[in-house]
Amino acid sequence: MRTRHAFEYAAFRFAVALVRRLPFAVLRPLLGGLGRLAHVLGLRRRVVETNLSVALGEAGPSGRVRDVARTCYAEHGRIVAEILKEERLLRDPGRTFDMAGIENLRNAISAGRGVIVLTAHFGNFVFAGYQLARLGYPMAYVSKPVHNPAVRLELEKVYTKYGNTLIPIGGFKNDPAGGMRIFKALKRGGTVVVINDQDAGPEGYRSVFFGVPTFIPSGPAHFAFRTRAAVITAFVARRDGKVALRFGEAVDYSKAATPEEAEALILDEYSRRLEAAVRETPALYFWFHKKWKSVPEMRARYEGRAQ
Repeated sequence: MRTRHAFEYAAFRFAVALVRRLPFAVLRPLLGGLGRLAHVLGLRRRVVETNLSVALGEAGPSGRVRDVARTCYAEHGRIVAEILKEERLLRDPGRTFDMAGIENLRNAISAGRGVIVLTAHFGNFVFAGYQLARLGYPMAYVSKPVHNPAVRLELEKVYTKYGNTLIPIGGFKNDPAGGMRIFKALKRGGTVVVINDQDAGPEGYRSVFFGVPTFIPSGPAHFAFRTRAAVITAFVARRDGKVALRFGEAVDYSKAATPEEAEALILDEYSRRLEAAVRETPALYFWFHKKWKSVPEMRARYEGRAQ
């Protein structure tokens, strides 16, 4: 193991072991406070506030943008706390979860052609996956592995609790082995979860998010077209303190005659539904990634070069 990887792994294990000892009532505000501290220290702050300026329709980092940004940092600390204390929180799912539209998942599964669940870095989708598996709906998450192999194994343990699985993939277009794993899972009638909101570069499908072009992975639409799998959306918000999982209706792409037509029907609808969910609770979205980095104007703003 490389020295750097060994250090990262040791730090990861130490931090997890330390915070797991704390009760949730202490851990939640602690990690929320650390999130706010990260905002004060400026960690990824330009990226977050640039993204939020677009989403909130502001010309720049206004007071409203900064308020939502601070909440965003704190909220993601809370998300980590929930994952670390999942055993305690899952003892009383009635107080922890609020689910709606699960009949859309049941109907998609009953069709018997496999299911693609399109979600995003929005809310606590990992924690929601634990409860779904406990209810008899195990998920196979498509995931791009992190570089550190030891940390990768630890993160795999996080995702694969309660019977969930991972499908490692390097990319939808340059990893035939990973693509074959997805294809086989769908052909077996499995439920494959794709977190499909990050920038995919020039090879991605050009959709629109908050009025700005966004280039997202096109692979899920191609797999749907090839396997005729059902495609639904699922986003995890927060309602009255509960983790609120909402399944959307199946995306109708039955009129698609080509993979390209399937892209337009599936991915544009996905972008519309995701935008609607984010508009309701923008602080829950993972604004830390450069959502629009393939757009030159936005890339300049991320880098502080915009006029």
